[in-house]
Amino acid sequence: MERFRNKIPNFIKPRDVISHFEKTKPLMKTINILALSILIASCSKLPENSMITAKYIVFNHDISSKTIGNFDNVKELTNSDEITHPFVVDKKFHDLEYAFILNSNGTLEKITEYKYGQNELYQKYQIELDTIDRENIGVGFIIKLDEKLNQIIDCQDTLKILDVYPEEKLIRVDKPENKGRVVFYQYK
Repeated sequence: MERFRNKIPNFIKPRDVISHFEKTKPLMKTINILALSILIASCSKLPENSMITAKYIVFNHDISSKTIGNFDNVKELTNSDEITHPFVVDKKFHDLEYAFILNSNGTLEKITEYKYGQNELYQKYQIELDTIDRENIGVGFIIKLDEKLNQIIDCQDTLKILDVYPEEKLIRVDKPENKGRVVFYQYK
């Protein structure tokens, strides 16, 4: 057996083999990250004929955890019906402030205000009251997906889609929180 150990070709040295693997580690790491990114992107893709059916302005998790009176009313969303109660997405609570329900061409059909009349709630949690121009809300109001299904066109804003929640039929966009609020779009 000893004689076979001495038969390793001179041009292959153990330190060369180890060195080769050390050099390929960054490349393998890059390939793994790229594969994971592609997998994540493909999982969050919208179905081809998707359309936006509603826009929900909700309080962020921190505020919602305080404003939801009865946590028995908090539901996991599993369909694309109109949302009318507090809900959980990605293990975070969201309490409704406004719901903008759209018709099939993306224009406003109705608006529902859930917390607007509760001024003490806004004062208690130091939430800045968001005002809506009720007389002109329908003028130029249209929400739709872009052709590539990776952005939402909300009136004059074009917003990049960050997360798609297929089971809940909700989309979260790349828009900074607005005064303690998060915006979700519902699709079908």
